[in-house]
Amino acid sequence: MKRVIFLFGILCCSQMGHAQQKNEKEERIRENVFPKIALQLLRDHIKNPRNLKYYRETDSLKMSYEAKFKLKKRRYSVEFTKTGELEDVEVLINREEVPPGTMEKIRTYLKNNTRKYHIERIQKQYVNTPDINSIDVLKSALNNLSSQVINYEMIIWVSRREASGRVEFTFDHQGNFVSERSFASSYDHVRY
Repeated sequence: MKRVIFLFGILCCSQMGHAQQKNEKEERIRENVFPKIALQLLRDHIKNPRNLKYYRETDSLKMSYEAKFKLKKRRYSVEFTKTGELEDVEVLINREEVPPGTMEKIRTYLKNNTRKYHIERIQKQYVNTPDINSIDVLKSALNNLSSQVINYEMIIWVSRREASGRVEFTFDHQGNFVSERSFASSYDHVRY
């Protein structure tokens, strides 16, 4: 009986840890598979993007679509639901583009919650919410405007007592911790 309870405990713990892991798969798709509503939004508001590519992203909870492109020397990723509604726009940025006070708050959080860390990638994330027009979110991202819907999504290599590896952290526009997800396997997202 003790053995059954022990095995059940291990199973429950492993499932809890798995729920916090980033286990996404991106596959490149053709334009005609991409949601038509999303395509129209992109065509209406993004003029002459370079290297425009379309992807379908799946994880254990949902499926979404993503358009990745370069515009005005910036790399963008625009994510949509499977029905074509805008979820968010992510812009690859340099560390210097994060406001100093926000970056300091993020560093303090990382120092207090890891042994060591190394920030590998930062994206400014413009999140679409029900009270904001999706066109305004897209325009804010394309024009690099500041807004309350901004998060910072970071890929950070961390060392902790229990393990080391890459973790996706999300912080709000003020540098407050929002969430983290460790990678189930190697970081194999398609990079623009």
